[in-house]
Amino acid sequence: MNVEEQSMVRVGLIGFGLAGQAFHAPVIRGVPGMELACILERHTSNAQKKYPEAIAAYNESAALAKSRNNHVLAGKALINAAKASMQNKQYKEAKALLDNALDEIRALEPSHDKASGLITIGLAYDDLRSRLPDLKDSLLLLAHQTFTEAGTISDSIGDRRTSSYAWGYLGKLYEDERRYDEALQLTRRATFAAQQINAPESLYRWEWQTGRLLQSQNKTGDAITAYRTVPADPADPRVALGLDVLRRGAAGVCAVFAPSQVSALDSLLAIRHIAAVFAAIGATTATALRAAGAASVVVAESPTPERLAKAVAAVYPRRS
Repeated sequence: MNVEEQSMVRVGLIGFGLAGQAFHAPVIRGVPGMELACILERHTSNAQKKYPEAIAAYNESAALAKSRNNHVLAGKALINAAKASMQNKQYKEAKALLDNALDEIRALEPSHDKASGLITIGLAYDDLRSRLPDLKDSLLLLAHQTFTEAGTISDSIGDRRTSSYAWGYLGKLYEDERRYDEALQLTRRATFAAQQINAPESLYRWEWQTGRLLQSQNKTGDAITAYRTVPADPADPRVALGLDVLRRGAAGVCAVFAPSQVSALDSLLAIRHIAAVFAAIGATTATALRAAGAASVVVAESPTPERLAKAVAAVYPRRS
C-alpha cells in the first residue's frame, strides 16, 4: 500500500460483457498503479451486480490475511471492500469496514505502509462525510486523526513524500472548516516536504491549495507577492494583479518557493527587470533566481512566516 496509490492511474472500462468481466476488469485490477474507477455500459448493469461479489471476495481476502497475522494485506483488503461498498451505495457498511481497516493498519510498526494506509483511510472517511450527514462530525475527527498519525509517522521515518500528502490533506480539512491560518501552515509544511524531494506531482496540488487559502484571506499582494506555479491564464485578474505589482516596483519582497516557479515567472516577466528582493525557499531556488538575473536574493530555510521574516530582516532591518 504505497503513497503513490494516492496518485494512481484511474482507468475507465467501456463495456462489461464476457470479455470485460473475465479478462479486462481483472487485468486492470491486477496491475500495480492502476485503479478501475468506473465502468460504462450501454444497456445492462452487469457491473453493479458485481459489487456484492467484489465485497465478498475482499472480505474473504481480509479474513485469510488476518488468520496469517498479515496486517498490511488485511488492511488493504478491507479498504478495497469499503471502496466497493461506497460504489454500491452501502455507506454505513463502508464506514464499518474502514473502522476495521484502521485497526489493522494501526497494528503495524511505524513504516511507509502504515502511513500510506492511514492516508487512504482518512481520504475515505472524508469522502463519507457528505454521504453520512449524521456522522459528519465523527468522520471529520477520524479523518483528522488518521492524517495526523500519518504525518507524524512519515516524519519520524524520513518519508517526505508521504509526509507531504499527510499534512497537505490535513490542511484541506482545515480549509473546509474555514480555519485558514491553520490550513495555510499545514499546506506550507506539505509544500516544503514536496520541494525537498522534488515531487512536482504533489507540489502543484499544495501550491494551488496555498493560492486558494491566500485568496480566502484576501492576501493578494501588498508587501509580499507569493507567485505560485499553477495552471493559470496571465490575463486572469489575480495573476495580472501580482504581475502589475512586480512590474511597477510596488512589491518589497517576492517569495519564490521552488525552481519551477523561477522559470514560470521569468517567462511572464523577466526576473532581471524586477526590483523587489527575492526570498527564496532553499538554496536550489536561490541558485535558479541568481541564474535568471535576480539582483537581490535572500534564502529562507523553510516556507513559514517566521523563516521568511528572518530572511527578509537581513535586507530590511527593523527601524527604531
